[in-house]
Amino acid sequence: MRRLHPLDAIRLYTLLAGLASTAFTVIAVPELSGPRAPGRDWQIFYAAGALLTLALAQVWMGRPLRRLGARPTADPEHRRLAHDFPVELVRGGFVGALAFGVTTAAWMMARGGPAGDAVAVGAITYVVALWPVLGLYLGARHILRRHAAGPPGAGPVRGIRQPLAGRLALALQVPVVICAVGLLLVQEGNSEAYAVEAGAYFTERLERMARTIAEQLPGELERAEFAAALPPSVTARLNGERPDELRLGLLPYGLLAGLILLAAVTGRRLASTVTDDLASIGETLRHINDDDPSPPPPPAVALWETTAVARALDATLAGLTAQRSALRRAAAERRRADAAKARFLAHLSHELKSPLNSILGFSEVLLAEIDGPIDARQRSQLGTLWRSGDGLLRFILALLDLSRLEGLRSPGAASVRSTGFAPAPTTAADLARMLRQQVRPDPLEQVDIRVALYAAAGETQPAARFDPAHTARALYIAAGSLIDAMDRGEVQIAFTHPRSGGVEARIEVVSAEGEPSDRAAVVQQWRAADADARRARPGPGDLRGAPVLLLHRLVEIQGGGLTIERFEPWPVVTMTLPPV
Repeated sequence: MRRLHPLDAIRLYTLLAGLASTAFTVIAVPELSGPRAPGRDWQIFYAAGALLTLALAQVWMGRPLRRLGARPTADPEHRRLAHDFPVELVRGGFVGALAFGVTTAAWMMARGGPAGDAVAVGAITYVVALWPVLGLYLGARHILRRHAAGPPGAGPVRGIRQPLAGRLALALQVPVVICAVGLLLVQEGNSEAYAVEAGAYFTERLERMARTIAEQLPGELERAEFAAALPPSVTARLNGERPDELRLGLLPYGLLAGLILLAAVTGRRLASTVTDDLASIGETLRHINDDDPSPPPPPAVALWETTAVARALDATLAGLTAQRSALRRAAAERRRADAAKARFLAHLSHELKSPLNSILGFSEVLLAEIDGPIDARQRSQLGTLWRSGDGLLRFILALLDLSRLEGLRSPGAASVRSTGFAPAPTTAADLARMLRQQVRPDPLEQVDIRVALYAAAGETQPAARFDPAHTARALYIAAGSLIDAMDRGEVQIAFTHPRSGGVEARIEVVSAEGEPSDRAAVVQQWRAADADARRARPGPGDLRGAPVLLLHRLVEIQGGGLTIERFEPWPVVTMTLPPV
């Protein structure tokens, strides 16, 4: 079906609404006015004036809308015409409704009617004639909304800006006038009911008197002549009939109920026109908050008070758009930097880990005296070489894992797949077995990392969801940083299943011999790194605290918990991993 031109649609809507309103007003006003209702001559006068006004409105509407196309365009003049037409229409309609009310009151006063009745009937005429104006305003605004807004990105429309007080007056005066009409009808209904009840009372008294007089008359002829002279209502009661004298007209009250319902619907629609400006601005703000690169729709404001808000919003939007573009460029730069760092770390891992593993392996071969015996001085030197290389290898592993986990904390900087982070259901026994595989025994047997599992044989072990490889390596690195500060000693990593479920790992120094200054240095590093991690800093302030930061990042990503019970004389750490 072909879409009507806006001019044709509004003209057709106006014609149908005007004809229906004229017929309704001609019928409703006399019914609502009660005994003060105007006569048939007023109905003819009103119908002729309404049809003439409707014809003039059809001619007038063609002038502002003749240049408007069938489709919305970005032409500022066309958009202004579509925006201003409903406002001009409602202004003219209100003037017409007011003119009909005043003319009706003047007509009745000129015909000799009381001034109070004339004013009441004029107010009723104004209210009944007001609805076509409101309906035309809402209908024209709905039809021309797309033409006033224009295509996407057209910007705010220019034109008439109504004050908020004017819109509220338009919406609130309808129920106020309806209440006034209702009070008039209630008063009229009470007066009519009183008159009917008084008439019934006097009719009953006349009936009793007529019965008494008729009984005193001597003959039938006299009784018949007396009955013919009585009022019809008394004659009916003498004949045994009981007409319903209290029969009030229900049509006025039905019309009033219809007007109240129509006022509720129309008032709701008019109220929505008041809030449309704020809703449009709110939609623009929601679009800004969404991560949508497309430009937001411009706010379609029509009130004076919201025009300033829309202008300020345009300026804010321009600034936010520039900031968003800058943030996107910065995010892209950071992603490129993270990718470059990942490549660098991958090369660093290969270039450093491979030579260190070779050095450690050959040192172990020499210490095992496979190629021949060595003296005590050579054994001491090779032991120092092995422990230094083992500590450096763990330090490199800590930096690499910490860099990968830091990438997981930055949205868009890294993915789980690229970091190799793979959480899976794992038991304490599985984690202990993987940790034993990673622990490298000291060939001099001076320091030791002991792995203990506290679980009864055959006991069903509940699983926790975490990455076993990263978790086992982090525990090994943390325990290794403690034995680096010892000449001789033992660190235990014990695994248990707490009552709340999951897996719990506890790192504790069992025995230690060495320089007090070395112990104090590692305690200070652990204390500073723990404080940095709990303040949620983006990276380590001191790289020597990388083992502690690594533990914090692991429990943060995996949803666990980390507790350092004490730092003196040696740190005691408890890591809790949540159940599946």
